[in-house]
Amino acid sequence: MISRGAYEKMRDNFTIGDSRFNAEFILRLVTMKVSFIEIPVHYIKRVGRSGVTGNKMVALIVGFGMMALITKTFFLKMFNKLDTPRK
Repeated sequence: MISRGAYEKMRDNFTIGDSRFNAEFILRLVTMKVSFIEIPVHYIKRVGRSGVTGNKMVALIVGFGMMALITKTFFLKMFNKLDTPRK
């Protein structure tokens, strides 16, 4: 959970709309030094099959995509090339 003001500062800077979005969201929070709280969610038993975790190959591809995003963010931050939020 983040404040509305923090979300509004970062909402126009998201570039990912697929299964890697959560990773991008957390990376943006951390690099912007935004305070946030993660709220645990308890899920009930799934009905049907997951589009991502139901297929090991798809899960592997998403996982590698997240690792690439994390690595890219690390190097961009290290060389001060990370996009700053628009005001």
